Amino acid sequence: MTTAAFQWKGRSASRPNSVFGPKILNPVAATDSKGRVWAAWQAYRNGNLEILAAVQNGDKFSPETRVSFSPASDWDPAIATSASGEVAVSWDTYDKSDYDVYFRRLRSEAGGAIEMDPPTPVAAPWKGSTALGWLCDSTLNAHTRPPPTSTAPAFSPGPMTT
Repeated sequence: MTTAAFQWKGRSASRPNSVFGPKILNPVAATDSKGRVWAAWQAYRNGNLEILAAVQNGDKFSPETRVSFSPASDWDPAIATSASGEVAVSWDTYDKSDYDVYFRRLRSEAGGAIEMDPPTPVAAPWKGSTALGWLCDSTLNAHTRPPPTSTAPAFSPGPMTT
C-alpha cells in the first residue's frame, strides 16, 4: 500500500516515495507511544531546502507540514519521541548566515493536523565561542550547558506539555 510519504508493507514502512515531491532528502522516522510513525525530511520547496514532517493517521500520513521557518536553507533533520507520546524535530539552519540548530515540539491528535511549538534554538555561536551543547533526556526535556570556556547562559526550555 502506498501512502503519503512511505511504502507500507503490513505495519512497517520502507523508503520514502515521490508523493511529497522528487527531492526528498535525509528522511528520518520514529514511532510514538501510540504506535504512530512520525517522519521528517528535507526537501526543496519555494527555491530552498525546508524541513517537513508528517504523522501516520491509520493507514495513511497527514499532509506534509513545514517545520523549519527560515527563508534560508535548512537541512539534516533528526527526530525523537518520548514515552509520553511527544515528538521533537531538530535541524540545522543557515538562517542568520551562520550555522545554528533549532528544535520544535510537534503533536497531533488522532487524524488531526500537526501542531507545533515555536522553534527553540539549541546550538548557536555565542560571542565567538563554541556552540552550546544540547542534551535530551527520556522525557524530551532539553538541557544545555555552556562549554567550559564560554560565558553563555545555561538554557532549559523545561518539560514538554501538550
